[in-house]
Amino acid sequence: MFLLGEIQTAEVDLLMNLQTNLSNAVKGLGGLDFLTYRAMSTPLDNSEEPMRFVDGNFIETFLDLPNDIANAVVQGNGKAVDNLGVSVQDVVDILETLKRLR
Repeated sequence: MFLLGEIQTAEVDLLMNLQTNLSNAVKGLGGLDFLTYRAMSTPLDNSEEPMRFVDGNFIETFLDLPNDIANAVVQGNGKAVDNLGVSVQDVVDILETLKRLR
């Protein structure tokens, strides 16, 4: 089952950053790099990352991470610019809420 919806700008930025950080910590389906897997490719445009697309199934994998890896993802995997600025529990609460929308 799929859900297509619009997410408010503040939340989509958080989820996009979460998705990017998460892709650095875990591999996507079949061990593929998630950002490459979800990139758009058309005859006129080839992008290397998804454009403003949040993959709910992928970000839900955050809920199964051990605490140390979840903390690293939220803190930006050691990169200060990718720090989400929220706690692990905040992310879990957001994802649990989104999960209930299905």
